[in-house]
Amino acid sequence: EGPPSTPVVGNGKIDASWDLTFTAPTSGVIASNNLSKVRVYRTVTSTAGVATYFFVAELHVTSTSYSDTADDTTVSANAQLESTTWSAPPSDLQGLVAMPNGMVAGWRANEVWFCEPYRPHAWPAAYAIAVEYPIVGLGVTGQNLVILTEGYPILATGINPSSITLSTLAALEPCMSRGSIVSTPDGVYY
Repeated sequence: EGPPSTPVVGNGKIDASWDLTFTAPTSGVIASNNLSKVRVYRTVTSTAGVATYFFVAELHVTSTSYSDTADDTTVSANAQLESTTWSAPPSDLQGLVAMPNGMVAGWRANEVWFCEPYRPHAWPAAYAIAVEYPIVGLGVTGQNLVILTEGYPILATGINPSSITLSTLAALEPCMSRGSIVSTPDGVYY
């Protein structure tokens, strides 16, 4: 599932039937992204005033209308929308490396980007981490991502991209060539 489209806002009675109309993706978008279904989500507001998107229905990708007649109790028992912050990877992302726990990391300029675990199509901007120097390449050893820069090497550690911590190594050992990076179980050599 990809990121959500722009939401449609409507006003009316809670227990009313909601007739939705939307624009189907173009045939080029359908073909290039291999789309077959469209999902409809609806917000349900909790007693604390927090609105959450819940799954309502799955339609054929060329559908342009839907009548939502489900009540909030039924809808709030469905799955929540996970992909609110997901986006495609940046077009200039380089040097992808696989990490434990289903993570993939890549870099651009001085930023390290991580995908959503086990979802290599989803790259939330909130997972991007900026470092001080331009990045030359990445290596992986165990649970650690070694970020090799034009300055100090940096160690990124974590089991989930939402909780990565950075440690700059004490020695000024810049990486001169991305092609020299070798990841092994004993460490990352360059």
